[in-house]
Amino acid sequence: MKLHQLRALVACADHRSLRAAADALALSHPAVTKTVRELEVSLGVPLVVRSAQGVTLTAHGETLCVRARQVLADLRRAEEEIHQLKGGQGGRVAIGLTSALALFAMPAVLERMRQSLPYASIEVSEWTLGTYLDRLRDGTLDFFVSPFPAVIPPDCDATELARGRLVAAARSGHPAVQATSLQALTAYEWLYPAPVVDRAQFDDVFLALGHRAPERVTACDSALLALGLMLQGDTLGLFSRPYAEHPLVRHGIRIVPVADTLPEIRLGIIHRKDIRLTPTARQCLNHIRQVMAQLPW
Repeated sequence: MKLHQLRALVACADHRSLRAAADALALSHPAVTKTVRELEVSLGVPLVVRSAQGVTLTAHGETLCVRARQVLADLRRAEEEIHQLKGGQGGRVAIGLTSALALFAMPAVLERMRQSLPYASIEVSEWTLGTYLDRLRDGTLDFFVSPFPAVIPPDCDATELARGRLVAAARSGHPAVQATSLQALTAYEWLYPAPVVDRAQFDDVFLALGHRAPERVTACDSALLALGLMLQGDTLGLFSRPYAEHPLVRHGIRIVPVADTLPEIRLGIIHRKDIRLTPTARQCLNHIRQVMAQLPW
């Protein structure tokens, strides 16, 4: 296998068309067709299915494409690191994060990055906890910043940056916005931040205090979606304190001052064990660590 063959396969997967893949690679349509065919012959299996609608990858093609993305991403990181060791400017970092962190942490991180590495290429993507892993594995992301899930994948490392307690929140004007006990809130509909907290953990918060757990409960892994749902009715939610206290959120949402202990949240960096972060990515990680340490957890 050769690198230009892997690039052609990945382009086919991304664009679902040989012609579009050729345009993306600045090659002719016949050249890409020939390259993919040579790769199929060398492996002895079909990698793409051609049709009038375009191309789709076979099971063999999908398997190889995952590895191809990893190889190409790791090669790019190696080239960037050598360039920076030679004194070159620039570099690239691809960060995935949740919508809540995008709101209350990334603006300050990006400002610091522009001061320390003004020519770096920075890619920030919003992902949920349930979808980030594939992007780490195929090299699309350098790392993911998130509340930790219940189980860290075995091929990933996690570095804790902050921890705190979740807070209960409700829309401004909610009839129970001044409640001081969870007991006063059990009759309302709730959202809980899956997979940071599972349903059993959520119920246990109430049961441990001798209260009946809420019956109307929805799992929601998007802070922005939760915000939208809460603004439309009397639904209550659990958020991190920095998110609940952000000016944009505080405009419509209030922290409910319950005295009961709510679940702990741990946040940090998740990345593949088998990659070495580039200097640009490491610098970005340091800025994230500093910003997270200054937030009111």
